[in-house]
Amino acid sequence: MDTKATQTMGHQLARDRLIPLAEAQTVVGVSRSQIYRLLDDGDLPKPAKVGRRIFFSEQELQEWVRSTLQQRSGGTV
Repeated sequence: MDTKATQTMGHQLARDRLIPLAEAQTVVGVSRSQIYRLLDDGDLPKPAKVGRRIFFSEQELQEWVRSTLQQRSGGTV
């Protein structure tokens, strides 16, 4: 599979990438300790562990943010 955007069943799938914890903090807009709290509560998408570091799917985090905003605003974002 190439790294460019892929077309599947008429839907455009954006390119995804793994981002480190520091970048995940920026995407979600919370502190490192809050990221771990959200993970412990099962609220954030599960990260991938590589050695001693954790990485998140950028697409999954962006979707989580969108979903959280939709829930807060009653379904309209």
